[in-house]
Amino acid sequence: VVALIVGVAATAAALTGSREGRAGRVADLVRLPARARLALTVRDNEIELVNRSSRSLRWAATADVPWLRIGPARGVLKPGGTALLQIRLQPSSPEGALRTTIRVTGADGSAAAAVYATTVERPPDLATRAEGCHVTATVEDASGVGAVALRWTDTAGAHDVAMGRAESGYAADLPAGVALTWSVIATDTLGNQARTPENRLTCQLAER
Repeated sequence: VVALIVGVAATAAALTGSREGRAGRVADLVRLPARARLALTVRDNEIELVNRSSRSLRWAATADVPWLRIGPARGVLKPGGTALLQIRLQPSSPEGALRTTIRVTGADGSAAAAVYATTVERPPDLATRAEGCHVTATVEDASGVGAVALRWTDTAGAHDVAMGRAESGYAADLPAGVALTWSVIATDTLGNQARTPENRLTCQLAER
């Protein structure tokens, strides 16, 4: 009988310990942070971030490329709260069609991502030099150079002359002995233009 009582007591203790163990594990699971539901939407140059969870959430935003900045890049959202983040392209961004992924992660391990796509177009880099009536231009553009023109204006009106390829880049001549203003216009293959300021000149032919 004694042995039986001891056995029953031991069994009861084992059952009690088992229940306590399960309760402890359940309590541990309850204490783990619930996965917050982040919603991320990209509109033009803005990101709308929404915290769909029932608790405040500390978050951080990152991009996959160095030429894009997000501001603010981190913060705290209240339950159901919304934040607007600004997307800023850096001067180092390449030209053309760009695409990258923006990711927002929460301190509780939750995450959201969205694709940001845009097109960057820049005018060509243009530099000119005049020696006598001879004008040279250097033009650089990532998409390629479409056309380079020398424009001058005198008493008869405006005149455009296509500048031909030369060792120094592009070249053309102004009329000699005429008071005029001149500038150079460079157009890339995407239609973007760069133009130098107008220069006043009465040139004389120089020996080259």
